[in-house]
Amino acid sequence: MIQQLRSVQFISTPHRGTALAHRLGNAVPKVLASRLLLRLMFEGVRGLRSVGLASLGRALRPLSPRQNTANWIDAIIDTMEGCHSQEQGLPRALARGAYFDLLRWLLHMASDLTAITDLDPEPSTGSPPSPAHAEGDELEEEFSFINEHGIRVRSIVTFAPASGSWPPTLFRILHTLTAFNPPRRLCLTHTINPLLTDQEPLQLRGEDNDGFVNSVSQVWPDAARSYWIMGDHADVIGHFEARRHRAQDGVPAATCHQYDLLNSSADFNLRRFIALWKDVGRFTAAQQRREATGPRHRNGASVHSIGSTRH
Repeated sequence: MIQQLRSVQFISTPHRGTALAHRLGNAVPKVLASRLLLRLMFEGVRGLRSVGLASLGRALRPLSPRQNTANWIDAIIDTMEGCHSQEQGLPRALARGAYFDLLRWLLHMASDLTAITDLDPEPSTGSPPSPAHAEGDELEEEFSFINEHGIRVRSIVTFAPASGSWPPTLFRILHTLTAFNPPRRLCLTHTINPLLTDQEPLQLRGEDNDGFVNSVSQVWPDAARSYWIMGDHADVIGHFEARRHRAQDGVPAATCHQYDLLNSSADFNLRRFIALWKDVGRFTAAQQRREATGPRHRNGASVHSIGSTRH
């Protein structure tokens, strides 16, 4: 597989962890409280069963803002309602599958919170090793590996400004927790170029983040191969605006809904989303075009491009 690997792109990746994980998981009481809450949610969902959960979702529907920017509240309510269908056949089978997927997710989250430890920039003594904890020789080994194999890499760094909205939104709470007193490994500054031409170079500080991950943590392997774009952690995967779809071919509508999960002030839109992913494609295609001009050597072996470069 390494011989076939040409390029790697990271998007919003917490290479050095995130201060949010440090805030949430650096104390045993916090971890125990999180597990207890998730376990109670699991038992509640199991006790209500699919019919009761969907009924509770419909009862909570009036609490949803129902604005043009449906957020995480709508996502939760739609998930609850989508666990049961009055229709027979495929819709009911899909709803039943969604219910058991939700149960499985809650159970896994309640029993294993090591993802928080993995992403803690300064984990407690005895924590299992994680790529986010790599330093010194380990990082040099990574850099040597990608250079030895001729793999082109870059990181796309997301950044969203702080929001002063009131009452505090989910994004404001998460952004504040991620920005507050970042651990030593994140007290860095980087000046990186923009991904899109309508933006300027940006100097990142330790407290800058996208609502989940400190932006300096996303810089890898260096500032020269990292590019920033204005957007929160959910924007770049398509959750930047609300779009509610109708059911089609027996597929429940809720499975196709799109949400602005964090409702940040990044002003990310469809134009930027398309520009981002077109650039991702261009980065990959550029490597393919380069290899089409001749073979590339890896460890003495001649490696040729596979596939056509025509579009």
